Amino acid sequence: AQRASLAEAAAREGEYDLAAEQLLAILERDPQWNEGSARQSLLDLFLIMGEDDPRTKEYRKRMGWLLFA
Repeated sequence: AQRASLAEAAAREGEYDLAAEQLLAILERDPQWNEGSARQSLLDLFLIMGEDDPRTKEYRKRMGWLLFA
């Protein structure tokens, strides 16, 4: 829950890398945490960052490894 709060605050401040790292850490520990809210928050973050942002592609790949590996 602490990581989720940090991720939310970071995203509000435009600190997208920090937000994504926190959400990925949650997924690594428990992909189904809080009914999958970390996954949904990452997807929302990708929309904010935009598909053209190279970080979006990298974070999507890491999310896929955590969820589907």
